[in-house]
Amino acid sequence: MAPWRGVVVSAGILGTALLGTAAWFLPRVPPTCADPRTLALLHDVLQDRFNLPQTTEPVHIRTLAGGVLALRFVCEADLAGFDHASLPEGAVPHSVRYASRLLGDRQEVTATLVPVLKWDKVE
Repeated sequence: MAPWRGVVVSAGILGTALLGTAAWFLPRVPPTCADPRTLALLHDVLQDRFNLPQTTEPVHIRTLAGGVLALRFVCEADLAGFDHASLPEGAVPHSVRYASRLLGDRQEVTATLVPVLKWDKVE
């Protein structure tokens, strides 16, 4: 048996394994942080859970973690499109951290608000 046949067989097995792994992972990767589907779900969470105005929109979207192998994305975005004075008393939102992942054939987006820090002079 020629020595190159072992290399060809090994390469074939490795290639098949890689294709099988890719075929399993690709349908399970959620949409990215700036994908319109993710942003639509985030908008719903901001309105339904946090009662922010309809005009609220995420800007300066950043991916903090995630990808194909993580099977989810963790993101952060600043919030714009609302007047701070029009919000109820309490913490004023500055940005939002959110995660996007797939649960079966359904995408889920969870979010937490990061408040504006106000510094007061203490004597």
